[in-house]
Amino acid sequence: FPLANWVAVLPSRGDRRAILTSLMLGSVSATTALLVGAPIAWWVSQLLPRGRSIWLSLLNTATNFSGIGLAFGFVAILGNYGMITLAFQDLGVPLIPPAPNTFWGLVLAYNYTNIPLFILLTIAGMGMLRQDWWEAAQTCGATQVRFWRAIGLPILAPFLGAGWLLVFTWSIGLYGIPFALAGNGATRKVSLITLVIGDSLQASISGQGEAAVLAMVLLMIAVISLLTYRWMLGRTARWF
Repeated sequence: FPLANWVAVLPSRGDRRAILTSLMLGSVSATTALLVGAPIAWWVSQLLPRGRSIWLSLLNTATNFSGIGLAFGFVAILGNYGMITLAFQDLGVPLIPPAPNTFWGLVLAYNYTNIPLFILLTIAGMGMLRQDWWEAAQTCGATQVRFWRAIGLPILAPFLGAGWLLVFTWSIGLYGIPFALAGNGATRKVSLITLVIGDSLQASISGQGEAAVLAMVLLMIAVISLLTYRWMLGRTARWF
């Protein structure tokens, strides 16, 4: 409860770097999931029920594969001696994937789960876009680009933004994947809020204050994101 912990933690360059890196990692991961996942979500939503159920099963499986297992899979597939890395090198293609313990390595590992998660979060919203709206727009002479700019994207924007916020919050709170990929505190190249909390709790009793402050920072980010999420979904009610 006293402010002494805040005074000690927030001016620290290392703690500020952990907060900033976590925010950047969450933003980049969520934006990548948005750019890749939104077109796929729209495509899946337009499939027949049988095809849609197959894709939903695959997406659910990918979403539930995370943590230490996902980190091991990343190293086994895209590590220095990973299956895909060695296969491309045998073909003469100098494939050099980002190192697992770097910022972009974590982004790549995160998005294995984040993209399917984003699709599952937004696919229901894609179904809100009615076919008769497109037919009405065609009757009025609108092109497909005009339809998406004036009708489609404004209606789907709250759903896409809400999915972005949830993936952003999820990414910031991850611990198992970065812990397995980034290494220990002494040689770690990427500093994240969750990793610093883990190091502080393991170090000594004196680290409890730092862990508590950073946990509160995580909590505040989550609360702000979820309140914004509720507000954005509430805006869609005016269309239906």
